[in-house]
Amino acid sequence: MGSKKRNTLLWKVEHKKSSHCSYLFGTMHVKDKSAFFENEHLFSIIDQADSFYAEFNFEEADPALTTQYMLLPEGKKVTDKLTDKHVDALDELLRKSTGKSLDQFARFKPMMLINLVTESMFSQDYNVPLDFYLFDHARNQGKKMGGVESFEEQLKIMKDIPLKGQYKSLISMIKKQKSFKRQILKMGQLYLSMDIDKLYQSARKSAKGMRKILIYRRNLIMADRIARIALEENAFFAIGAGHLAGEKGVLRLLKQHGFKVKPVKIKV
Repeated sequence: MGSKKRNTLLWKVEHKKSSHCSYLFGTMHVKDKSAFFENEHLFSIIDQADSFYAEFNFEEADPALTTQYMLLPEGKKVTDKLTDKHVDALDELLRKSTGKSLDQFARFKPMMLINLVTESMFSQDYNVPLDFYLFDHARNQGKKMGGVESFEEQLKIMKDIPLKGQYKSLISMIKKQKSFKRQILKMGQLYLSMDIDKLYQSARKSAKGMRKILIYRRNLIMADRIARIALEENAFFAIGAGHLAGEKGVLRLLKQHGFKVKPVKIKV
């Protein structure tokens, strides 16, 4: 298992065949102020980079298209495959989490409802999540902006997750609300401790039967593109922290591409 030396979210990425130096940072899509630590340190590294790459280029996001992928087909409702007991429990959970009833999310795919509940478990201290916050800073500094994945690839992830698996996860959340909350808050604590190995294990556990779509396949794509860009640019990459570690993680894959990845300490 990883040593304390690996307990960092920031990594220096270099290749002997290139004079360029890049950095890879693991983010978390939350607005909780506790995740916004060492901003000035990160800003100083971003400011020295030529370019900034988030998981995808947020400037390319199409809200209408995103909504389309979030919804079930016309005429379908998320309650169609839930028992009355599960419907009542989900309605109560959403009212507590979002202040809105299940009726207002009737056509949302199960995964979207899980995301809504998950986000509500963290404080909403900032107007935007951490990854957007860093993206905005880089954009304001006039950096070349880009995405490791394309916006279309991000949407395809939502499309490729089987509905059967989504319903299974949704029902599990409804039936095991306390353990679900514990697991989500544990991920938040692991992020603050910067233990990327345990964070990967937790993300892997949460993904269950959808690991290939949510983690492994994306890791390959992201590592390939980071490797290509890092040879040509002094770039700052910001991707989900759960993608960093593991045998199929981006850090290991970058090593296989011939890169040297070195942990850079940051403080809470």
